[in-house]
Amino acid sequence: MDRKQLNTTIYRISLVPLLSLLVAPLDSQAHKRSEPDNERETKRANILIILTDDQGYGDLSCHGNPVLRTPNLDHLHSQAVRLTEFHVSGISTPTRSQLLTGVDNLRNRACQWGYGLEFMRRDIPTMAEIFSSTGYRTGLFGKWHLGDIFPHRPGDRGFQESVRFGGASIQQTPDHWDSDGFDDFYWHNDVWKQYKGYCTDIFFDEAMRFMRECHRNDMPFLAFIPTGAVHDPCFVDNKYRKPYMKIKFRGQPLPENVHSYFGMVSNLDMNIGRLEKFLKAEGLRENTIMIFMSDNGGVQGVPIYDAGMSGTKGSLLEGGHRQTCFIRWPAGKLRQAGDVGGLTQIQDLLPTLLDLTCTGMSRQVKFDGISLAPLLRGQDQDLGHRMLVVQWGWGAKGQGTVLWQHWRLTGGKDGWQLHNLENDPYQKTDVLADHPYIAARMQEQYETWWRDIEPALGLYECPHIGDPKADPLTLTCFDYISHKFLRKGYFNVCLQSCVRKGVGVHGKWRLHAVSAGNYQISLRRWPAEADAAITAGLPLQELTDPYPEDLPDRRLWYDTPQVGVALPIVSAKVRLGEKLQTAVVGRDDKVVSFVFSLPSAGDVELETWFFDIHGEEICSAPYVEIKKLQTGTTF
Repeated sequence: MDRKQLNTTIYRISLVPLLSLLVAPLDSQAHKRSEPDNERETKRANILIILTDDQGYGDLSCHGNPVLRTPNLDHLHSQAVRLTEFHVSGISTPTRSQLLTGVDNLRNRACQWGYGLEFMRRDIPTMAEIFSSTGYRTGLFGKWHLGDIFPHRPGDRGFQESVRFGGASIQQTPDHWDSDGFDDFYWHNDVWKQYKGYCTDIFFDEAMRFMRECHRNDMPFLAFIPTGAVHDPCFVDNKYRKPYMKIKFRGQPLPENVHSYFGMVSNLDMNIGRLEKFLKAEGLRENTIMIFMSDNGGVQGVPIYDAGMSGTKGSLLEGGHRQTCFIRWPAGKLRQAGDVGGLTQIQDLLPTLLDLTCTGMSRQVKFDGISLAPLLRGQDQDLGHRMLVVQWGWGAKGQGTVLWQHWRLTGGKDGWQLHNLENDPYQKTDVLADHPYIAARMQEQYETWWRDIEPALGLYECPHIGDPKADPLTLTCFDYISHKFLRKGYFNVCLQSCVRKGVGVHGKWRLHAVSAGNYQISLRRWPAEADAAITAGLPLQELTDPYPEDLPDRRLWYDTPQVGVALPIVSAKVRLGEKLQTAVVGRDDKVVSFVFSLPSAGDVELETWFFDIHGEEICSAPYVEIKKLQTGTTF
């Protein structure tokens, strides 16, 4: 069975919603409808989702943090229905893919933070595709982290407008070169545009502009604000950091990284306050379903306050995936504000929103999550027998955790362990031997889940080359499907700082050519906007936020700032499929190009090399541009 047949055979989701996307209004003329339609649209609930990044459950004062102050989030907490046993993934991309599809990340295939596993399957409709097909305007402002390359960009997946940075955070290779959170360039739809100001402020500004335009054109909206805050690098205006520089905790000053981390949370909280004033002023507060949450467990704030849980970002323990979820809809006749228990998960939100907004789609699409609309409306919804599985990553069997009431069955290299959160919230004592029946039931649930999800593990998505909608296309080392380091030492190859340091890494990309033809493949050491020769070095990066100024070496965040190291590159080699070509690299060459002929459409692997004068490999090209040449082009 080939890949196309497997895609068609195993998937459980109807594509009915996608058919309507072919005729869905996607431009500014969409609001020009008859008067009765306009009246109906103004009554449809708007949707506003705020997803923060790496903000732990304990990184709010309303959750008991003894140092941090978040008055605006506390106010939202007091007005919202609060899901107190809500679970996401342990890292960023899987949570986002589950939110947008309602489907487990190992099934939708956006299951890892990079390396070609951050792309959602295109045969699975997204929240934005579904809502835009029913007349909603859809916008995203902030962090996408589900693919920066066609056909996986926000606009390719249903968002009619987007303002975003590239990669998992600023200063990663898909992001604009030398970004530092201030006056940066962001993708406005698919064009780089510079914005003046601080990143989080800009994303809220742009989201409010979008919502205002939708409201004044009598159009319901889905506004998604996935902030880059509070993911490192923790650059922030000093006025937000300064209050925490004066605080002592347990008799000691807060660590410098916590000053900045909490400063970013404070700036985020300020923007929540600005957003609340905007919603009131525009008359949007009452009929907007507002959801606030974060994408995984905490990071730098956890040593200060862990909210009674073990585990941080990336952990299978409770602190790695239990998260905040506040839901407010004043006009929606929801239950009274307050805590609501019962196991819930990120996959539940899309079917819930479809039911709450009465789009008529919830029964046409098959989800791994369930609708929580009855629970939110104060009706009986028995979640007591529900078992959930939390797992992400490369797809190794047993590397997950099963949740059932207060029980947690967690897998790992040493096998399964069972914990009882009622009397062991920090999950220190394995009680599997004392409760074999409980463990067996939970293992059976995992096996059933695994059998259901396993056929999807062989599926993958990749960038497309040769499509006129995205030609030329730029690849970065962020999307290597495999890589190895040529010299000792661990580095995160996806960081701009590692490109500056000249890290020796060899990698490969998997691509899909949409048609046969001649393709020009251009290799770069530096991105085009750096405007530097392949062999050249670059000066020390200048940062807007110089904290801490008094340290001679302030490389706290992603090893920044860095000098760009010159590399003695004299030649290059490219493999596309089974074909190899080599070329000389001149001292002043900013790019070295090759032309390959592909006889047919289909998947193909790309591999690159930079060599020194002795023929020793220095690294693969961190940046590659691919362009399909017109028929008849001479070269």
